[in-house]
Amino acid sequence: MKQPLFVKYVLPFFQWYALMILLAIAIDYVLHHFQLVFVGRYLGLIGTLTICASFAYSLRKRKIIESGSPKKLLAMHEYLAWIGSIILERKKAIIH
Repeated sequence: MKQPLFVKYVLPFFQWYALMILLAIAIDYVLHHFQLVFVGRYLGLIGTLTICASFAYSLRKRKIIESGSPKKLLAMHEYLAWIGSIILERKKAIIH
């Protein structure tokens, strides 16, 4: 039996999104608990570099680079973009 569109695509997206928010809150709590708020200054750079690294898939897709498996690069692209977003959201939470 085929899964409904909501169960197959929408629900997992919202679960990943909720996980991203919870991770940002957890990182914020840990850094505040250990009085390491100054680390937030460097998270913007780290998050930006992580998202930039995720663009390797786009470069491979447009045949700008020839190496790498598109399937593996796509998986890397997805995870690095999520991780970079969590880091950047965490930095935003520290500043405000």
